[in-house]
Amino acid sequence: RTTGYHNTLLIDGVEQNDVRLDYLFRMFETSTVEHVAFTDAAEETTYTGRHTGFERLPAAVTHERSFHLAKTSGALSIVDRLIGSGQHKVAWHFHFAPGVTVAADGNGRVTLAAAGRSWSLVVPSHLRAKASDAWYSPSYGVRMPCVALDLTADETITATSVYRFEIALDA
Repeated sequence: RTTGYHNTLLIDGVEQNDVRLDYLFRMFETSTVEHVAFTDAAEETTYTGRHTGFERLPAAVTHERSFHLAKTSGALSIVDRLIGSGQHKVAWHFHFAPGVTVAADGNGRVTLAAAGRSWSLVVPSHLRAKASDAWYSPSYGVRMPCVALDLTADETITATSVYRFEIALDA
């Protein structure tokens, strides 16, 4: 249920919403979510949304995420914008489908492979990358082993900091 187990960003180890262990099936919504933009054209689809879950930090940060899918090539771009200030520990966690292997080269390139095909995931090169065993849950009470990629850094946010993640099928 926690932020760290989803394909998203965690700042300073703080949950996007309050989680209380004495209320197992209830989330306390302490952030607001905003739909910013959506476009769907013949060649591409783009979506942008934002939330205020990290605005309660001593140095407040708003998280805005955009997805851009190029329909012809299948290339996907994820852009995270952190709007705020201060020194923060940032951590991204991305789960991959069961059967996908993940290998980070330490220079901003991650190779993903499954079913005889491979993809390149390009991440900001200064982020520390680590692939580790994780769990995928296709439905409540069911979990399957998978691999996750964790990316971390100590960052100084100044006005707007932008992080781009690009994934494309290798030729």
